Formats: sequence, structure tokens, C-alpha cells
Amino acid sequence: MQSFKRLVSGNKSLLSKNLLTSQQKFYSTATTSVRHVKPTVTIFGGNGFLGQEVVKRIAPQCDRVIVACRGNNEFEPVAKRIGDNITVVYSDVTDKDSVDRAIYGSDVVINLTGILYESDNTFVEIYIDGPSNISHSAHTNGADQMINVTFLNSELDSPSWWSDTNFRSEDIVYGNFPNSTNVKPSIMFDRKGNYSSGAYINRIRRTPLKFFPVIPTPFSGAKLQPVFVEDVVEALEKTIFSKVEETKGKNLYLAGPEVMTFGQIISKTFSRPAIPTPYPVFDFILGCTQMLPNPTVTRDQFNILRQHGGDLTLQGVLDRLGEPSYKKTVMTFEDLDIKPKSLTSQF
Repeated sequence: MQSFKRLVSGNKSLLSKNLLTSQQKFYSTATTSVRHVKPTVTIFGGNGFLGQEVVKRIAPQCDRVIVACRGNNEFEPVAKRIGDNITVVYSDVTDKDSVDRAIYGSDVVINLTGILYESDNTFVEIYIDGPSNISHSAHTNGADQMINVTFLNSELDSPSWWSDTNFRSEDIVYGNFPNSTNVKPSIMFDRKGNYSSGAYINRIRRTPLKFFPVIPTPFSGAKLQPVFVEDVVEALEKTIFSKVEETKGKNLYLAGPEVMTFGQIISKTFSRPAIPTPYPVFDFILGCTQMLPNPTVTRDQFNILRQHGGDLTLQGVLDRLGEPSYKKTVMTFEDLDIKPKSLTSQF
């Protein structure tokens, strides 16, 4: 059940389209949302794998891109290679003052911060405190657009704490910035040749499972729709530049065109058979990998596959939304005029 706050925010976004505000100076006419003034964009987590792809794509179209992250010194040389209009600043999303400094003067604010496991930062800090500080600062600093990126299958009270806190971040952002855009990509993949990619399916290829002749696969019958990272980047680009008003107050549900079982995804990823495996057996493997300094897969991630009997497809998610008012806020690749690529086309 979606929260009342989010239903109200969706209705507000529909009403706002009929109002003339000073913010329309950014667009070519009052009836189109194509940006004609190069914006200043702050990206929290712009040094991550998705963040870097977004920065590369949008930097030529921006007056200035501010990458706000904790690893600012390490990312500075990378940013210089991408473009000379990119500024890297230190920011900790749990620190309100550093968030305010990073956002001040920006037209667009994007939250791409995320972690797959808890270490020096907890899920609450990254998905509750961080989005709260960012969206509140974006509102008080007069940003024109707030974009929050979470996950297609984020869900309240999920067996996965990661999924649960992702969902809660959506409500928090809407509460602080009612016209925000929430982007919800499915499990992501990159090109097969990009072995070092941070996309989740590419990350799995780097686990010790790559040495196995067959791949033990729990929840092998769970159904998903993996999405190509470049398609997600294009959706974000259109949200910022050519579909600005259409996407305000909306939820972008981004799934690839292919419905695949988890077993099929694993088999395709490793190019070898995936063997259905009872979870307790695989849990032993996860217990070993979680002791590594930078675990690629964790128990919490696999708990997502338990949701709704393993139906993690786009249609399954949309069928469970329930409230007609909330469904009016839903957009997909089709609404953005994007034809997404399949996992099979890349692997």
C-alpha cells in the first residue's frame, strides 16, 4: 500500500502544470518542457558507476556540474578528464551543512548515493538521513528540479532491509519536495565486455562463482526484467533536458523488455548452467563472501527475491500499486520515447 503523502504529492504535480511560475524561464514555452538554458546540476554520488555515466552524458549540456561526494580527492582527476565544467566538492549526505553548500545555486539536484551493504555507513544513514537532507536543502535553496534514484522493487516492510529503506527514501523526498521525480530502475546490467562495471549483473561475474563449472542459484524461478545502464542514463538525461515538466512529481519505473527468471539471468551472465539450489546451501556461500572487505553479493540482496513469490516484473509491480491516484504518477520507458535494450542483446 502506497502512503497517503505520495498520493497527495502526485496530485499536486498534476495541478502544478497549469500554473505559471518564474521557473518557466528555463523552458522554451509554457506548453513544452525542453530546457533552453544550460542548468547547474548537483549530483550526489556522481563518483559512483551510474553517477559517472550520468556526468559524462549531461556535462556538455550543462553550464556547470557539481559532483558532491566523500571521495572528492580521488574523483577529481577523473572529473577533469570528463570535462572542464565539472566541479568536485566534498559532501557527506548525513551532514546538512555540506549538503547545503553543494546545492547552493543549483537548478537541478540528483541523488544517486547508494550502498549495497552496511559498513561505515548504514542503510538508514544513506537512504533515510541522506535523502531527507538533500531534498530539504533542494527545496529551501530554490532548486527547480529534484531527482531521486532508488529501485524498481523497493518495498515497505520488505524482507530485505535495503529494499525497505529505499522505499522509505521515496516518501521522505516527496514530503520535502512534492514535485520531485523518483527514478526506479530494475536490476542493472552493462555491456558484457565492461568487466569492471558497477552494474549489479556485471558485479556478480566477479564473484568466486566464476570458478564454478555450474552456478548454484537460489530462487532460480524468480522473475525479473534487467535494465541496461545506458537506457537508465538516457532516461535521466531526458528528465533533465527534454521531459522536465512531464516528469515532475512522477515515478519512472524503468525495466528492460525481457522477462527472465533469475536462473536464466545467471546462466546468461556466466555462460554456463545455473543449477537450482536450496537457499540454506547458498546461504553458506553468502556467509563466506560477506566476510570479504567489499562483498559483491549479500544475504540482504538475495532477500529481495523472496518478495511476492519472486514476481519482480514491471507488470507485477504495477499490478500491486493499487490506488488509481498513485498510478497516474507512473511513467515508463515508453512515455520517455526510449526503446530499452535486452540483456540478451548485450550478453
